[in-house]
Amino acid sequence: MRYTALFLFLLPACLLSASALAERAPLLVPEVVEELDHATDAFTQGLFFHNGFLYETTGLRGSSRLRRLDPETGNVLASRSLPGSLFGEGGCVLNGRAVVLSWTAGRALRFALPSLEPRGEWGYRGQGWGLTWDGRRLIMSDGSSGLIFRDQRDFSRLGGVRVTDGGEPVKRLNELEWLPGPGLVLANVWGAEQAVAVDPVNGRVRFRLDLSGLAERAGRSGHPREVPNGLAWDPERKLLYATGKKWPRLFALRPPGEIMDTDTQEAR
Repeated sequence: MRYTALFLFLLPACLLSASALAERAPLLVPEVVEELDHATDAFTQGLFFHNGFLYETTGLRGSSRLRRLDPETGNVLASRSLPGSLFGEGGCVLNGRAVVLSWTAGRALRFALPSLEPRGEWGYRGQGWGLTWDGRRLIMSDGSSGLIFRDQRDFSRLGGVRVTDGGEPVKRLNELEWLPGPGLVLANVWGAEQAVAVDPVNGRVRFRLDLSGLAERAGRSGHPREVPNGLAWDPERKLLYATGKKWPRLFALRPPGEIMDTDTQEAR
Protein backbone atom coordinates (compact mmCIF):
# COMPACT_ATOMS: atom_id res chain seq x y z
CA MET A 1 0.00 0.00 0.00
CA ARG A 2 2.81 2.39 0.79
CA TYR A 3 4.36 1.84 -2.65
CA THR A 4 0.98 2.35 -4.34
CA ALA A 5 0.46 5.58 -2.42
CA LEU A 6 3.94 6.75 -3.35
CA PHE A 7 3.26 6.02 -7.02
CA LEU A 8 -0.01 7.92 -6.91
CA PHE A 9 1.73 10.83 -5.21
CA LEU A 10 4.47 11.01 -7.85
CA LEU A 11 2.19 10.52 -10.85
CA PRO A 12 0.69 14.04 -10.89
CA ALA A 13 4.18 15.54 -10.67
CA CYS A 14 5.29 13.48 -13.66
CA LEU A 15 2.24 14.51 -15.62
CA LEU A 16 2.84 18.15 -14.71
CA SER A 17 6.45 17.95 -15.86
CA ALA A 18 5.43 16.39 -19.18
CA SER A 19 2.69 18.99 -19.60
CA ALA A 20 5.12 21.85 -18.98
CA LEU A 21 7.54 20.37 -21.51
CA ALA A 22 4.75 20.06 -24.08
CA GLU A 23 3.86 23.72 -23.61
CA ARG A 24 7.28 25.02 -24.60
CA ALA A 25 7.04 27.57 -27.39
CA PRO A 26 7.80 26.44 -30.96
CA LEU A 27 11.20 27.23 -32.46
CA LEU A 28 10.88 28.94 -35.85
CA VAL A 29 13.48 29.61 -38.53
CA PRO A 30 13.09 33.00 -40.26
CA GLU A 31 13.76 33.48 -43.97
CA VAL A 32 16.77 35.63 -44.85
CA VAL A 33 15.62 38.21 -47.41
CA GLU A 34 18.71 40.44 -47.57
CA GLU A 35 22.26 40.68 -46.25
CA LEU A 36 23.79 44.10 -45.66
CA ASP A 37 27.21 45.27 -44.55
CA HIS A 38 27.60 46.07 -40.86
CA ALA A 39 30.46 47.90 -39.13
CA THR A 40 32.58 45.43 -37.17
CA ASP A 41 33.51 48.06 -34.59
CA ALA A 42 29.88 48.11 -33.40
CA PHE A 43 29.34 46.22 -30.14
CA THR A 44 25.63 46.24 -30.98
CA GLN A 45 23.15 46.67 -28.12
CA GLY A 46 19.98 47.84 -29.82
CA LEU A 47 18.30 48.50 -33.18
CA PHE A 48 15.13 50.39 -34.07
CA PHE A 49 13.46 52.08 -37.04
CA HIS A 50 12.17 55.64 -37.27
CA ASN A 51 10.96 57.53 -40.35
CA GLY A 52 12.75 55.22 -42.76
CA PHE A 53 16.11 55.21 -40.99
CA LEU A 54 17.64 52.41 -38.95
CA TYR A 55 19.18 53.45 -35.62
CA GLU A 56 21.74 51.45 -33.64
CA THR A 57 23.08 51.75 -30.10
CA THR A 58 26.49 50.32 -29.24
CA GLY A 59 28.30 49.48 -26.01
CA LEU A 60 31.73 49.34 -24.36
CA ARG A 61 33.05 52.25 -22.31
CA GLY A 62 34.75 54.86 -24.44
CA SER A 63 33.14 53.68 -27.67
CA SER A 64 29.40 53.65 -26.91
CA ARG A 65 27.37 55.44 -29.59
CA LEU A 66 24.00 56.15 -31.10
CA ARG A 67 24.14 55.77 -34.89
CA ARG A 68 21.83 56.44 -37.81
CA LEU A 69 22.16 53.83 -40.58
CA ASP A 70 21.03 53.55 -44.18
CA PRO A 71 18.66 50.53 -44.14
CA GLU A 72 19.41 49.80 -47.80
CA THR A 73 23.18 49.53 -47.40
CA GLY A 74 23.93 49.34 -43.66
CA ASN A 75 26.26 52.35 -43.98
CA VAL A 76 26.63 54.69 -40.99
CA LEU A 77 25.14 58.09 -41.88
CA ALA A 78 25.61 59.86 -38.54
CA SER A 79 26.98 59.04 -35.10
CA ARG A 80 26.80 60.54 -31.61
CA SER A 81 29.16 59.40 -28.85
CA LEU A 82 27.80 58.75 -25.36
CA PRO A 83 29.73 60.16 -22.37
CA GLY A 84 33.00 58.24 -22.10
CA SER A 85 32.20 56.82 -18.66
CA LEU A 86 29.01 55.12 -19.89
CA PHE A 87 28.56 51.59 -21.22
CA GLY A 88 25.73 52.03 -23.70
CA GLU A 89 22.91 49.49 -23.87
CA GLY A 90 19.61 49.10 -25.72
CA GLY A 91 17.45 51.93 -26.99
CA CYS A 92 14.19 52.76 -28.73
CA VAL A 93 12.24 55.64 -30.24
CA LEU A 94 9.69 57.38 -28.02
CA ASN A 95 7.50 60.11 -29.50
CA GLY A 96 10.10 61.04 -32.09
CA ARG A 97 13.11 60.92 -29.77
CA ALA A 98 15.64 58.20 -29.03
CA VAL A 99 16.04 56.87 -25.49
CA VAL A 100 19.32 55.02 -24.82
CA LEU A 101 20.04 53.04 -21.65
CA SER A 102 23.33 52.74 -19.78
CA TRP A 103 24.37 49.42 -18.28
CA THR A 104 25.17 50.24 -14.64
CA ALA A 105 25.08 54.05 -14.38
CA GLY A 106 21.30 54.32 -14.06
CA ARG A 107 21.02 56.92 -16.84
CA ALA A 108 18.57 56.88 -19.76
CA LEU A 109 19.76 59.45 -22.31
CA ARG A 110 17.40 61.17 -24.74
CA PHE A 111 18.27 62.41 -28.23
CA ALA A 112 16.47 64.30 -30.98
CA LEU A 113 15.94 62.42 -34.25
CA PRO A 114 17.32 62.46 -36.86
CA SER A 115 19.92 64.99 -35.63
CA LEU A 116 21.09 62.89 -32.62
CA GLU A 117 21.32 66.08 -30.52
CA PRO A 118 21.12 65.45 -26.72
CA ARG A 119 17.76 66.27 -25.12
CA GLY A 120 18.21 65.45 -21.43
CA GLU A 121 18.04 62.21 -19.48
CA TRP A 122 16.17 60.19 -16.85
CA GLY A 123 17.53 58.26 -13.89
CA TYR A 124 16.64 54.74 -12.75
CA ARG A 125 17.82 52.07 -10.34
CA GLY A 126 19.40 48.78 -11.33
CA GLN A 127 20.92 47.68 -14.60
CA GLY A 128 19.74 48.62 -18.07
CA TRP A 129 19.89 46.06 -20.88
CA GLY A 130 17.10 46.42 -23.47
CA LEU A 131 14.33 48.92 -24.17
CA THR A 132 11.26 49.19 -26.41
CA TRP A 133 7.99 51.14 -26.59
CA ASP A 134 4.53 49.69 -27.22
CA GLY A 135 2.89 53.06 -27.89
CA ARG A 136 1.67 53.45 -24.29
CA ARG A 137 4.61 52.65 -22.04
CA LEU A 138 8.29 51.79 -22.17
CA ILE A 139 9.31 48.17 -21.64
CA MET A 140 12.78 47.46 -20.26
CA SER A 141 14.97 44.45 -19.49
CA ASP A 142 17.72 44.27 -16.86
CA GLY A 143 19.33 40.89 -17.59
CA SER A 144 16.93 38.93 -15.41
CA SER A 145 13.82 36.99 -16.45
CA GLY A 146 11.68 40.08 -15.91
CA LEU A 147 10.27 42.79 -18.14
CA ILE A 148 9.88 46.17 -16.42
CA PHE A 149 7.15 48.62 -17.46
CA ARG A 150 7.97 52.34 -17.24
CA ASP A 151 5.99 55.53 -17.64
CA GLN A 152 6.72 57.22 -20.97
CA ARG A 153 6.50 60.67 -19.33
CA ASP A 154 9.13 60.35 -16.59
CA PHE A 155 10.51 56.78 -16.73
CA SER A 156 8.97 55.88 -13.36
CA ARG A 157 8.37 52.19 -12.76
CA LEU A 158 4.82 50.93 -13.41
CA GLY A 159 5.26 47.23 -12.63
CA GLY A 160 6.46 44.26 -14.62
CA VAL A 161 6.06 40.63 -15.57
CA ARG A 162 8.18 37.46 -15.33
CA VAL A 163 8.96 35.71 -18.61
CA THR A 164 8.50 31.93 -18.75
CA ASP A 165 8.63 29.21 -21.38
CA GLY A 166 7.03 25.89 -20.52
CA GLY A 167 6.74 27.07 -16.93
CA GLU A 168 10.48 27.81 -16.62
CA PRO A 169 11.91 31.34 -16.31
CA VAL A 170 13.77 32.75 -19.31
CA LYS A 171 16.78 34.56 -17.88
CA ARG A 172 19.24 37.09 -19.36
CA LEU A 173 16.67 38.93 -21.46
CA ASN A 174 18.54 41.56 -23.43
CA GLU A 175 17.69 43.70 -26.49
CA LEU A 176 13.93 44.22 -26.97
CA GLU A 177 11.71 45.05 -29.95
CA TRP A 178 7.95 45.62 -30.04
CA LEU A 179 6.00 43.62 -32.67
CA PRO A 180 2.78 45.61 -33.19
CA GLY A 181 0.92 43.00 -35.25
CA PRO A 182 0.75 40.22 -32.66
CA GLY A 183 1.34 42.62 -29.75
CA LEU A 184 4.46 40.80 -28.50
CA VAL A 185 7.87 41.79 -27.16
CA LEU A 186 10.71 40.14 -29.07
CA ALA A 187 13.81 39.70 -26.91
CA ASN A 188 17.34 38.55 -27.54
CA VAL A 189 18.60 36.15 -24.87
CA TRP A 190 22.18 36.99 -23.92
CA GLY A 191 24.54 34.15 -24.80
CA ALA A 192 21.94 32.26 -26.85
CA GLU A 193 21.41 32.15 -30.59
CA GLN A 194 17.67 32.58 -30.17
CA ALA A 195 15.14 35.34 -29.58
CA VAL A 196 11.88 34.86 -27.69
CA ALA A 197 8.52 36.49 -28.45
CA VAL A 198 6.79 37.33 -25.16
CA ASP A 199 3.18 38.16 -24.36
CA PRO A 200 3.59 41.21 -22.08
CA VAL A 201 0.31 40.51 -20.29
CA ASN A 202 1.24 37.13 -18.78
CA GLY A 203 4.95 36.80 -19.63
CA ARG A 204 4.52 33.59 -21.62
CA VAL A 205 6.81 32.95 -24.59
CA ARG A 206 4.66 32.47 -27.69
CA PHE A 207 7.43 31.47 -30.08
CA ARG A 208 11.22 31.46 -30.39
CA LEU A 209 13.28 32.52 -33.41
CA ASP A 210 16.33 30.44 -34.34
CA LEU A 211 19.21 32.85 -35.06
CA SER A 212 21.99 30.25 -35.16
CA GLY A 213 22.06 30.29 -38.95
CA LEU A 214 22.71 34.03 -38.92
CA ALA A 215 25.73 33.68 -36.65
CA GLU A 216 27.18 31.10 -39.02
CA ARG A 217 26.59 33.28 -42.08
CA ALA A 218 28.23 36.20 -40.28
CA GLY A 219 31.21 34.03 -39.32
CA ARG A 220 30.57 34.59 -35.62
CA SER A 221 29.15 31.27 -34.47
CA GLY A 222 30.88 30.07 -31.32
CA HIS A 223 32.34 33.46 -30.35
CA PRO A 224 31.34 33.91 -26.68
CA ARG A 225 30.96 37.71 -26.83
CA GLU A 226 30.03 38.22 -30.48
CA VAL A 227 26.52 36.86 -30.02
CA PRO A 228 23.27 37.81 -31.78
CA ASN A 229 22.01 41.16 -30.50
CA GLY A 230 19.94 43.87 -32.12
CA LEU A 231 16.37 43.49 -33.41
CA ALA A 232 14.40 46.09 -35.38
CA TRP A 233 10.95 45.77 -36.97
CA ASP A 234 10.49 47.68 -40.23
CA PRO A 235 6.75 48.51 -40.34
CA GLU A 236 6.86 49.51 -44.01
CA ARG A 237 8.47 46.38 -45.43
CA LYS A 238 7.21 44.06 -42.67
CA LEU A 239 10.73 42.74 -42.16
CA LEU A 240 12.77 42.09 -39.04
CA TYR A 241 16.36 43.35 -39.07
CA ALA A 242 18.88 41.47 -36.92
CA THR A 243 22.60 41.51 -36.32
CA GLY A 244 25.10 40.77 -33.55
CA LYS A 245 27.99 42.23 -31.63
CA LYS A 246 30.82 43.12 -34.04
CA TRP A 247 29.16 41.19 -36.85
CA PRO A 248 30.11 42.13 -40.44
CA ARG A 249 26.53 41.43 -41.59
CA LEU A 250 23.10 42.89 -40.93
CA PHE A 251 20.20 40.64 -41.96
CA ALA A 252 16.68 41.46 -43.12
CA LEU A 253 14.40 38.58 -42.12
CA ARG A 254 10.87 37.51 -42.92
CA PRO A 255 9.34 35.68 -39.93
CA PRO A 256 6.51 33.20 -40.60
CA GLY A 257 3.51 35.31 -41.63
CA GLU A 258 0.94 33.37 -39.67
CA ILE A 259 2.89 34.09 -36.49
CA MET A 260 3.37 37.79 -37.14
CA ASP A 261 -0.32 38.27 -37.94
CA THR A 262 -1.58 36.38 -34.88
CA ASP A 263 -3.87 38.37 -32.62
CA THR A 264 -3.08 37.57 -28.99
CA GLN A 265 -6.10 39.39 -27.55
CA GLU A 266 -8.06 36.17 -27.02
CA ALA A 267 -5.17 34.61 -25.13
CA ARG A 268 -5.14 37.60 -22.80
